[in-house]
Amino acid sequence: MKKVLVVASDFPPQGKGNILRVVKFVKYLPSFGWQPIVLTVNEGSIAWIDRSMEKEYPKNLKVYRAFFPNPFVFLDRRWAKKEKTIANRWGEETKENRGGQPIFSLIWMGKKVVLNAVRLIRKHFLIPGEHITWLPFAVSKGVGICRQENIDIIFSTAPGFVNHLVALLIKRFTQKKWIADYRDLWTGNPYSKSYSKVRRAIETYLDRAVLKNADGITVVTDGWKEFMLKRWNFLTPEKVTTITNGYDLEDFENLQYRSENHSKFTITHMGTIFEGYPTPLFLDVVGKICSENPEIRNNLKINLTGDIYPEQIREIKRVINRWNLEEIVSINGRVPHSIAVKVIRDSDLLLLMYTTGRPNIEGCIPSKLFDYIAAERPILAIVPSNGIAAEIVRNGKCGKVINPDDTEGMKKAFLEFYNKLLSGELYYHPNHGYLKQFNRRYLTYKLSELFYKLLCIPHPKSWTVVRVNRDKGSLNL
Repeated sequence: MKKVLVVASDFPPQGKGNILRVVKFVKYLPSFGWQPIVLTVNEGSIAWIDRSMEKEYPKNLKVYRAFFPNPFVFLDRRWAKKEKTIANRWGEETKENRGGQPIFSLIWMGKKVVLNAVRLIRKHFLIPGEHITWLPFAVSKGVGICRQENIDIIFSTAPGFVNHLVALLIKRFTQKKWIADYRDLWTGNPYSKSYSKVRRAIETYLDRAVLKNADGITVVTDGWKEFMLKRWNFLTPEKVTTITNGYDLEDFENLQYRSENHSKFTITHMGTIFEGYPTPLFLDVVGKICSENPEIRNNLKINLTGDIYPEQIREIKRVINRWNLEEIVSINGRVPHSIAVKVIRDSDLLLLMYTTGRPNIEGCIPSKLFDYIAAERPILAIVPSNGIAAEIVRNGKCGKVINPDDTEGMKKAFLEFYNKLLSGELYYHPNHGYLKQFNRRYLTYKLSELFYKLLCIPHPKSWTVVRVNRDKGSLNL
């Protein structure tokens, strides 16, 4: 069996960050002749611990942990403990954290100064991220692993983009082939923070170095592949491969729809709600509908589960107060993936949203979309109609697409889904033939093909996708 070194600073028991993609690759690579060996951070540096994902990969998986001197770990752990409370309070400055007494005001102001200082350091000094302090330890450990384990190829995944720099240096020392996986764009990301010109220049230089020196590049959408090819004239279509995110049917085995506790029309948004999302606009539409129809108000539940940016939480709170939706809208904070899939499977309608008007936004595919697909519940996609996410929803026949500024379309779609549920009409008829391309097992097969291609060796077996047996929840190869 060939060996691949997987460089991933975010890996279980890390409970924060998009670790699902790399965990699923690690889970399925052995099926295609590859033994993954993981290089990640030491557990003592991890602020958000969640061991629920550890069951996803084999117990005999080799995981090497390089020391990461995380200067913010204790602060982040305190924040992790308070996160759910903050989410439930909608970010209010309550008596507990401001008090109204001078001493409480001084404490609150002191905390704010510290947090602002931490944000400043993270934003302007730790480039391209706080894991830069992990780099020398990871490179040293990685070079040793390559020699000790006789590694055949290196695979790094980002964000964090320090992973690519670690892999670049390991490649320099070992001359191993290397694939850089871009879960997000590094430069040109529509959700990037407003960094200084100096930081943008440094990151552009580093991004170019990674793209030039990697033997292969993988991205999660065709739109981002197109952007990269236009931005970097030294790249060729053959060097950049699209391997989307996907779903794992095993995550949904034995999960029920409409459990005993499920009595209301339940809408769920799972995952982070970023700045600019049309969440307040959608809730405003729902509020108007409820004011016109008390029956709907008494038969409706909306779950917002995941992190919510401060600007969004303030707007959401205003809308909830305006329409008295406190008994309808539930703000739940982040939950483990094993719970997330249960929540979406037990929902009647799944809400997909992202903003418009940002560079390259049409190329975004929120990773939650694929879990929505596997849950086999209808999707209300409030996304740009010309984007790739909208294309998947339409081609997969798994819901409706509404532009983020189309409030009348939101109202019409909401009432249509609600009335169909009341009538008992089956209103979910997905195109399984189209959607099977997003199965995690098949996507890992595509990655393994790329590994073999770069090493110029044939597959040990002629792997062919035969069919998707959705009754058994598996992809047969």
